[in-house]
Amino acid sequence: PATLNRIRDHATDLLNALAPYRASKDCASRPIIIVAHSLGGLVCKDAVLMSNASSDLHLKDLSANIIGIAFMGTPHGGSWMANWLNIPVKTLGVIKSTNCSLLSVLQTESEVLDRLHDDFLSMIRVREKSGSERSLEISCFCEALAMPLIGPIVSRQSASLPGFNKITVHANHQDMVRFKSRNDPGYEALLSVLSRWYVQVRFGRDVMDEHDQLG
Repeated sequence: PATLNRIRDHATDLLNALAPYRASKDCASRPIIIVAHSLGGLVCKDAVLMSNASSDLHLKDLSANIIGIAFMGTPHGGSWMANWLNIPVKTLGVIKSTNCSLLSVLQTESEVLDRLHDDFLSMIRVREKSGSERSLEISCFCEALAMPLIGPIVSRQSASLPGFNKITVHANHQDMVRFKSRNDPGYEALLSVLSRWYVQVRFGRDVMDEHDQLG
């Protein structure tokens, strides 16, 4: 059964679960890399914004330590699947119920979606100009194939963020995060991005820039 939570509720739950977990493992200052699929990307964006604006130090530290986000088929600009209730349930597999208020956010003219999009990009610009925090690396992965009997779920335009790297995965919205093996092109593309971010954190951006120049 579908939860009644809204995006903000899910974002709040994520922050309040992640912060104490990191504290219990004595890794509260460890850098964070997020890989988020579909609607989960919107939840993560809202969680980052909430953390950044929080007056609670243990929650605010999360935003400061997030150094990269890989968005996998995230509908930044909305998705026609907000109207998926018009599609026979059997074509969607295991989905049996939905939170209609949650999916309504995916309407392409959603005020909530616009607010989330604008505030997130604004936060990134402020973070880059401040120089006091790590820059936030972002890569957007887009689905190249349509879902059988349904069609495309999130368009390339909706799955992209202006000014950030866009990578196409040769799979549909559901399978783009279901890698068949280590040799799956989608897996290799994601691993390449995560490895680059790791090197930047581990050895510094200067080392990565030198590596790019040599290679």
